[in-house]
Amino acid sequence: MVEGCSKTTVGHSLCKTHYMRFYRYGSPLIVHRPGKPAMDEAERFWSKVQKTSTCWLWLGTPVHFGYGGFNRSNGKHVLAHRFAYELLKGSIPDGIVLHHNCQNPLCVNPQHLQPMTQRIHTFRTPNNTFVKNRNKTHCDRGHEFTPQNTYHPPTGGRRCHACVRIRYKRNQLLKNS
Repeated sequence: MVEGCSKTTVGHSLCKTHYMRFYRYGSPLIVHRPGKPAMDEAERFWSKVQKTSTCWLWLGTPVHFGYGGFNRSNGKHVLAHRFAYELLKGSIPDGIVLHHNCQNPLCVNPQHLQPMTQRIHTFRTPNNTFVKNRNKTHCDRGHEFTPQNTYHPPTGGRRCHACVRIRYKRNQLLKNS
């Protein structure tokens, strides 16, 4: 057990991080290979970036939705493009997301990242399901979205009244049989 570590243990009374260090280097406290100087956080980050003529590509592991992920020295996991932006341009205010103008989620070039609200980001993202559905004039079964045939649930979105009635009748039949 490592003093001060309160994470869930996985083996040898060590958390996953300390267990992997023990497995690789023989000690749960070593964070780099013996004989090699430890890199600082920024050095470690830039060693995983390939700068091309346009995008700066993240070579590390991609995480959810194809964005790059980076483990900070303090153990926190951050998205690589957000880390690069904060490193070179400054902090990102709460409630703000970074939009990739180059449409490449693995790009960490701060010149390609534009801070904006999530709402604006949603509308700017190509092939976005929300935008596609907002522009639909008919439901999947072919009923027209008119004010009389459209239900707006409190959770957001919209539903076709005719389809809601069909589902309700089908569920009632299944329930009674």
